[in-house]
Amino acid sequence: MKLRKVTLFNGRRFTVPQGIQRIDHRATHGWQLRYGGTRLFSDGSSDGSGARASLARAVQELHARIARLPAPSRLQRAPNENKTSDLPVGISGPLVRLRAGATVRECSLSVSLPRYDQPPRRRSIYIGTENTYTAQRFKRALARAIALRPDVSAQAFTVSGLQASLRAASLTSFPTLSGTATASTASTDLTGSTFRNNSSLGLALSIPIYDQGVTAAQVAQARGNLALGVANQQAVVQSVQLNVKQTLVALVSARAALTSADAELSEAQVVLKSTQAQYRAGVTTLPLLLNAQVGLTQALTDQSTSVYALRQAEQAFLYAEGANGAP
Repeated sequence: MKLRKVTLFNGRRFTVPQGIQRIDHRATHGWQLRYGGTRLFSDGSSDGSGARASLARAVQELHARIARLPAPSRLQRAPNENKTSDLPVGISGPLVRLRAGATVRECSLSVSLPRYDQPPRRRSIYIGTENTYTAQRFKRALARAIALRPDVSAQAFTVSGLQASLRAASLTSFPTLSGTATASTASTDLTGSTFRNNSSLGLALSIPIYDQGVTAAQVAQARGNLALGVANQQAVVQSVQLNVKQTLVALVSARAALTSADAELSEAQVVLKSTQAQYRAGVTTLPLLLNAQVGLTQALTDQSTSVYALRQAEQAFLYAEGANGAP
């Protein structure tokens, strides 16, 4: 825990741990605890004479909260409110990029790994190129991405803990056997001069017969918590799978649209060249030549629209992983 030096208005200095702030405002003088909620520990005086005692109470309460409450975490567990899609937290993709100097685009998954008191680190999981991309490669990359996500692992540990709680609640209905043993010496006469061994050994068997249904209620509650934990775990995994499937469909659709636009452009160029040759030979008319030029212009427009749609999809992926500020 980080410590710092704090000097009060009366000149006294204190070593204060992180999570406790000094408040000196008008008639309010004391230490404010800021961990798991706020609480003010007043000095009880206006000259700062009770600052040491109030600081001790604040530090004691801080230690109690640290031992009782879970550790604070900045790990994001839900999508941002301004997101327009149901992308899960931490895993994005497949991302399609063309590296400098390369001729084939690559597909990968992006995983955000949070770190304590540091910015999150991004990890890229390679799937393959657009020529080697297969469903098997995608599944293996998705499995690696899920293994890197701490929220998926945390949910799995939560389920394990709930299973242990269910077993512990079920064991309370079993009989319990406890043993006691003592070894000592004691005087056996009135003068207190004769000492003899005074040892004992015993066993106690406790058989639960009727507890007003408390044990059954605890078992039922533990079973319900376990079912809820398993459902949450499945929801996390299915959310990741759903996001990947949706982005994969969008990627294939954009790629197919661009391929169709390229074929349309190639056909329009061939038609225009053929019409120009026919017009020079005098076997066609000017309106047909103008129609061929219009067809080429429309094909160029369709190709530009397809390229823009593909780039827009890539920017949406970058926005989902936090690389830029707007989709």
